[in-house]
Amino acid sequence: MTEPAEKSVAHETIGTGSERETALVPLSERQDATANRARRLPWLVGLALLLAGVAVALMRSGGGAPIVPVEILAHSPAERVLIVSGRTESALTADLTSSVAGTVLVVSAEEGQRVREGAELVRLDDGRARAVLRQAVAAFDAATLRRQQAEDDARRAEELGAVVPRVERDRAEKALAQARAEEERLAAAVEQARLALADYSIRAPFGGTVLNRAVDPGETVQPGRLLLRLADLDRLRVNVEVDEALAAAVRPGQRAVVELAGRAEPLEGRVAWVAPEADTVTGTVPVRVAFETMPEGAQVGLTAVVNIIVAQSPSALTVPRSALVDGPAVFVLRDGRAVKTPVEIIDWPAERVEITGGLAAGDTVILNPEGLVDGQEARAAPPPGGTG
Repeated sequence: MTEPAEKSVAHETIGTGSERETALVPLSERQDATANRARRLPWLVGLALLLAGVAVALMRSGGGAPIVPVEILAHSPAERVLIVSGRTESALTADLTSSVAGTVLVVSAEEGQRVREGAELVRLDDGRARAVLRQAVAAFDAATLRRQQAEDDARRAEELGAVVPRVERDRAEKALAQARAEEERLAAAVEQARLALADYSIRAPFGGTVLNRAVDPGETVQPGRLLLRLADLDRLRVNVEVDEALAAAVRPGQRAVVELAGRAEPLEGRVAWVAPEADTVTGTVPVRVAFETMPEGAQVGLTAVVNIIVAQSPSALTVPRSALVDGPAVFVLRDGRAVKTPVEIIDWPAERVEITGGLAAGDTVILNPEGLVDGQEARAAPPPGGTG
């Protein structure tokens, strides 16, 4: 009797060698799976249509409107601040140089040392200059004696009167005039020799601190050689460069807050000077800021960040710069719609911009209007920590 044929499909042999595994998929199971998929298809289509209907309903009720961050405008104090950087400098500095050639004998100051006005800081070998001075003094002394003798001769000739011929009296007067002129000439030579001797002693022109010592004893220096750099650290200020496009807002007397490198506490200052001429190379205007109270122990050349308060308002409306769009304009949320509203502003490089027209306190401004169009539906995002 012949066995009925078993319903099966070709099998796939998996494995090698002695490990042989056969996977059989009965035809009846395949047919059942096809039938199940056919029965589920109408149900899936219905679910999709239901979800689409819900989405349309939500959009019609406002559920599809974008949620946007907003800020309700309110009057508050505002400042316009110009932030610039610069370095400290002394209002009184001097580069001490030699005006003569010579050998350095003594250097009496070290870097960082405070010196008084008139103190000798460097002395050069002045032996030759002293010899020249002695010679000038000796020549002057001799000229003084000749002038005294000429005065005596002229006086005697005048006293003798008619006894002495007129020619002799005239000769005595001329000799006296020449003696006086020679004495004056040699007096000038003495003064010149004294001044030349002073060039061999370099003294502090004012009281201050030695910033740099550039010479040592034994060195031979030439005229113009830098010996020491001196500065009065009690007269520090900050020198900054302001962009020419913003310089018109900066005026002497404006308050400034100065942050010095290495110091945690800010320092109060004032704009002391604004240059009358812009630098045509850099396109900036030099500005000097003076300290209200001199910082103790501050150095020349420190980096400084200066906040110049160019304007203050006790009650102003401001918005973040990110809220602005071309125009300038902002989007205001009114009755569930984003309304593009032109505004007047004071354009200043800051995170917030002062509004001078087009908005009022209580308006709801959209902070991130990217992608919005005028009249588009929108919903305000709940405040941070709120429930919406």
